[in-house]
Amino acid sequence: DTYGADLLDIIGKYVSDHDGPLKRGIVEPSAPKANTREVTLEAFRAGKAPAEIANERGLSEGTIYSHLAHWVTEGDVEPEQVMDQARLEVLTNYFAALEGELPLKEVHDHFSGEYGYGELRMAQAVLALRTAATGGSGA
Repeated sequence: DTYGADLLDIIGKYVSDHDGPLKRGIVEPSAPKANTREVTLEAFRAGKAPAEIANERGLSEGTIYSHLAHWVTEGDVEPEQVMDQARLEVLTNYFAALEGELPLKEVHDHFSGEYGYGELRMAQAVLALRTAATGGSGA
């Protein structure tokens, strides 16, 4: 019983300290947000480069490469559309030769930062596809 009055006092103070009426009733749900990977895919299919997409969307280029790596594994984007074949081969060969996994930071450092994290993720996606297609050999 004693808590009810205290609670009403707290609510009353809150209302008086904040401008505007309290909103009552059912809160309308906001419109569903577009899947961020799909937005990236649409922009890429429209001919935009990863750096351009990143700039327009306020995301890092690495994030855009990660989105595109997802679409590579889904078969919606060819990896060579995203990055140079020679660069991709250097990375996929390196990853294939590893025994076990290394943190991407170590791979990035191994190449003295020549390849961005997005490119590293793309190479991992390509290698995963090759491994799945060959039954685990990665070749």
